[in-house]
Amino acid sequence: MVYMILITMLFVDPSKHIYDAVIVEEYNNKPLIFKTQEECFEHVSMDIPALKEFATKQYPEGEASVKNINCVKRKFIDKIQRNI
Repeated sequence: MVYMILITMLFVDPSKHIYDAVIVEEYNNKPLIFKTQEECFEHVSMDIPALKEFATKQYPEGEASVKNINCVKRKFIDKIQRNI
């Protein structure tokens, strides 16, 4: 299995945004993927401030905050992206 980081967001006005998730696909121009969920969560626990900053910058109006950070199977991410 391959795992990736998925960050769900909380909005001041949810009606202004269609998507409430940020997929972390790369870091320093390299794919950010993990062989195990444990490896992924280990990375998340070491980089929570940077991940939160990255996610909130995706919504520059300052109306979003991080709700949750998860490590999910890449197949789930692929399914989400197909539905966008």
